[in-house]
Amino acid sequence: MSASSAEFRSVVDSGLRKFGEVLVLARMNRGAGRKDWYLLRRVGDLEIVVGRNRPADCQTAFPGLYLPCRGAAGDELLPLALDLVMSVEESVFGELQDGDPELVDSFAGVPGDEGWVAEWFAERPGRQVVFGEYPPFLSDDPSLAIDAIVPQADGSAAPGIY
Repeated sequence: MSASSAEFRSVVDSGLRKFGEVLVLARMNRGAGRKDWYLLRRVGDLEIVVGRNRPADCQTAFPGLYLPCRGAAGDELLPLALDLVMSVEESVFGELQDGDPELVDSFAGVPGDEGWVAEWFAERPGRQVVFGEYPPFLSDDPSLAIDAIVPQADGSAAPGIY
């Protein structure tokens, strides 16, 4: 499915109406595993995400409140972040930017990454951060996760990808 398709946009739109936000994971085709995370809060945010990605990059939209832990990075949130990273298989962290859906310096943490998480928090005192358990990436249920491929500039599929 294309990231410009009515079906993909409908899932994002309904997620925004129902939850007020949609988490998007952008995986770069031939990008050595590079992933970017976006927190969409308005319809126009999807255009920003699609515009920043290359043809054949994959986007997975997660309609729902998947990064529920939020606030200013500091001593109050750090224990919650450390508990999370130790207690779940994988978690996602990112810093919010005003007016931009991309999460800054986002990463996935796993048990054993507690030092890395503490360092990440220490580098951004008082900045707004979000984190939570990794969303249901392998779900076949489109109400939980739906994949789309960024089309070429003319709207067609990238050659050899589909």
